[in-house]
Amino acid sequence: MKLKAFQQRRREFEALGQQVYERLKEELEAKYKGKIAAIEVSSGDYFIGDTVVEAIKKAEEKFPDDVFYIVRVGYPAVYVRRYRGSQRVSE
Repeated sequence: MKLKAFQQRRREFEALGQQVYERLKEELEAKYKGKIAAIEVSSGDYFIGDTVVEAIKKAEEKFPDDVFYIVRVGYPAVYVRRYRGSQRVSE
């Protein structure tokens, strides 16, 4: 039962994070396309970095105990892995 509750909370957090990103999308994409954004979903504050670690470190300075919605600005995923046969060719 705990797993189902966790999964439900995670889906709710992801949906809220996506809603906040959609509100910020135009502003973020104009300035930071391709960068990583760590979004604090309650406030809508965001922190930009070249990597996930950099964006989270900036976010944790203001919100040390929070969880962040992470997005690569202007792209559908933060990371992409490509495989050719059984070999990974890029990340």
